[in-house]
Amino acid sequence: PLVVIFVIAAWLTIISIFRPWRYRSGKIQLPFDEAAATHPLQRITLILTGLFFVSSLLLSMLILQYPAHTLAIVAVTAGFTLLFVLFLFFFPLNLGAVKAPLLRLQDCYNELPTRGFVFVGIAVVLAGLLYLLSADVYFARLINQLLPGHLPVLAMFLLIALLSSFSTEILSNTAVQISMFLIVLPLSATMEFSAIQALIIVTLSSTCAFMSPIATGVNGLAFGGVKDVSLARMLVVGLVMNTVGALIISVWAEWVIGWVFQVR
Repeated sequence: PLVVIFVIAAWLTIISIFRPWRYRSGKIQLPFDEAAATHPLQRITLILTGLFFVSSLLLSMLILQYPAHTLAIVAVTAGFTLLFVLFLFFFPLNLGAVKAPLLRLQDCYNELPTRGFVFVGIAVVLAGLLYLLSADVYFARLINQLLPGHLPVLAMFLLIALLSSFSTEILSNTAVQISMFLIVLPLSATMEFSAIQALIIVTLSSTCAFMSPIATGVNGLAFGGVKDVSLARMLVVGLVMNTVGALIISVWAEWVIGWVFQVR
């Protein structure tokens, strides 16, 4: 449900800033025929995608529910993953006149955005330099000073989400997550708010950096793979999404997570 809310929020943000209806007055010429909009293997692809997500969810739940059988569940997961990969790359499927597997090895690296990998490389180098300079230690001290002593719980959750999200634009999400964990845990005891809610907020928010192309590898690949995209426009959209995302996560943690863990 939270992902669905984020998708809707992202869609509303994009159409509000880019305003695509301005281009509806002219007829858009698609670079392919209408018949080419569907693929003969589209159905099996959707089935495999759904099967992958459902199996991942079930196996993860089994590990949480039966920790004593973790090794056996991991072995089942590895076997299922191997069968899944073999089916993708080696099982021949009917493509009309010929039979061929769903994927080829070349599909894993052909037509990848070179500029996107440049941004990913910059992000990795920057993260390494910040780690060598112990930036996470200074970051933890700074955040500890910025957090006020007394705030309503929802306002504190929103502030934690904003700090985690925008800090990930510069630091790696792992560094932000660990640093925020070290701050939030003792802070929850003194300010009397739920530690589990705050930790979930940090975990979610440190994966929600949408502004810069060097924030995450996904950002770099997306920015590098789209031609003629405006960096300024991306920063504006990312700024709005970071803020909206922090608000969604904080409200979700306060009401839904609080209800699930019975901490409200």
